[in-house]
Amino acid sequence: MDAQIRPAQSHEELHQCVGLQEQIWGLDPRDVVPFNQLHAAHAWGGQVLVAVAGERVVGFSYGFAGQRDGRPIICSHMLGLLPEYRGQDLGARLKLAQGRWALAHGYSLITWTFDPLEAVNARLNIARLGGIAREYLVDYYGTMSDGINQGLPSDRLLVEWHVGAASTARADPASAEVLRCPVPVGVQQLKKTDPAAALRWRLDVRERLQTAFAAGYVITGFDIADDELGHYLLTKEEAPCA
Repeated sequence: MDAQIRPAQSHEELHQCVGLQEQIWGLDPRDVVPFNQLHAAHAWGGQVLVAVAGERVVGFSYGFAGQRDGRPIICSHMLGLLPEYRGQDLGARLKLAQGRWALAHGYSLITWTFDPLEAVNARLNIARLGGIAREYLVDYYGTMSDGINQGLPSDRLLVEWHVGAASTARADPASAEVLRCPVPVGVQQLKKTDPAAALRWRLDVRERLQTAFAAGYVITGFDIADDELGHYLLTKEEAPCA
């Protein structure tokens, strides 16, 4: 069944978003964003969007108002879908709806973090949406015990999505001036079969991206070459400020 994307409309839908956090990420109940926080944020300047199939919430995104360098932004804190609804473009539809909501409410920048080893997320955030990244956050959340994040330091890339702005110049994969940083495709499986290799990937990608960012490079592209490797594409072109 095709899902409808819209703002949450009831307490029941927000309660379902709480349950989804446990189902999607395997979060301990102590670590979920609770109903009262979702409700307050949704009512007072934040936003909870839901993907609804029939009367069931099958995915959601949660963002709240924040500031970066004195500029008002939307901090997109969570986006998740039930496994059976992935691969149907719902993640992109939720993000695009979030972008439209932000523009309608006076925001032109949305930021969020994601694990740099998650190639599918990189393809959505960078290649599909046109986000950029120039900040690497080491062990951002500390030790995490949920089903997706456990086993590795919780490194994150900070995505900047300049919604409504002129498109950032994207990296040309064939250009000799573009830096390429490889990442594995399927890191969750790798963590199960060879955790030592997964850790080596974490540390290698951390070093490569930190070095590139320090030299003035910005992630402006991502491609997946085959079933085993993806590549961040980095250029020295300046990202837009508005």
